[in-house]
Amino acid sequence: MEYAASKVLTVAVDDIAVLLLFVLAGILLRKIVPPLKKLFLPAGLIGGALALIVGPQVLGWVNLPATWSGMATPMINVVVTATIFGSTINKDKLKNFSGAIILLVLTYFSQMFIGTLTGIGLNGIWKIMPEGWGMMASFTYWGGHGAATTAGTLFEEYGREGMLSLGIIMATLGLIIAMVAGMVVVNIGARRGWAKNRTEKAAGQATESDILPAEKRVPIGVSTISPDAMAPLAMQLGLILASIWLGKQIITLLIKIPYEPASNLFSKFPSLLYGIIGALII
Repeated sequence: MEYAASKVLTVAVDDIAVLLLFVLAGILLRKIVPPLKKLFLPAGLIGGALALIVGPQVLGWVNLPATWSGMATPMINVVVTATIFGSTINKDKLKNFSGAIILLVLTYFSQMFIGTLTGIGLNGIWKIMPEGWGMMASFTYWGGHGAATTAGTLFEEYGREGMLSLGIIMATLGLIIAMVAGMVVVNIGARRGWAKNRTEKAAGQATESDILPAEKRVPIGVSTISPDAMAPLAMQLGLILASIWLGKQIITLLIKIPYEPASNLFSKFPSLLYGIIGALII
């Protein structure tokens, strides 16, 4: 058991290291190829495109870790938990953001409505597609690869084979379209002075270094515990992981309810909800 745990941690560290190497390569390419920076393309997107090109799907020069395909769900769980953790939810806050909430809800269900109609319309052409595949649009275009993985897995548990692979494809297409269209909007906005945090000079200066000079560096966080007790970053990570663990334990207990409809319902809850439930409680 100790050997297996050690091997799992070693694989995780090694595979994440490869992932971050491609991100660092993206930063280097932004430096070497100025148009990439002028287009405001982030290093993660550039590094991901590089991995796609040199990986087995295109040139086959590099064998990419097989674990990458399974990283989306746990990583999005951490992100969602961190987003909820520490937030105060009350009537005043909901009232202040009611307009944005209504817009988000309308957008979400519009995607589901349009996606479902599109799926129904194309089923006559693509007869091999799983039933209800159009609904994946509301998960993939809204939540990206993490939501696509969660929703696709849930659909396949109900017998809709192929939904997971389809979700990953749709999420990738959504990301590409969003980045291409988004970069156009960002470039137009920056050059017209709509970007409040960028001066006109900086907006058109493609050679400006990505590494901030000392006088422009700002702290990325605030310590909430004495370093003598434990590392502040370790405590924050511990709270996030504790939230996920707590949410999972609650759902596990609810699954054991001696009422089959309820237990079956809770057994289908995606892991995405674990951190949300735990973070709200903590």
